[in-house]
Amino acid sequence: MHIRLVAPRAWRIHTIAAVRNLTPREAEKTVDLGEKQRHHYINTFFVLDPEFPFHHDLVIDNSRFNLVQIAEIVFTALSARFGETLVSA
Repeated sequence: MHIRLVAPRAWRIHTIAAVRNLTPREAEKTVDLGEKQRHHYINTFFVLDPEFPFHHDLVIDNSRFNLVQIAEIVFTALSARFGETLVSA
């Protein structure tokens, strides 16, 4: 299953600045570098447009869900796709 986590640029900059104790400018540079590296990796190994939405089975906005919620979404999608219960209610 191919899963992509996305989030608004401003949210990513703010979060990276807070987590890594960086200035907003340093965090912005980190986000820019990460985007550049991600695009290079995808274009090198997969020869795909990284922005094309249909390369992924699931796209989740990381700014709207916490880590536990994202894990539950992914496990639920895996259960639905493969017909097994991975998450107990």
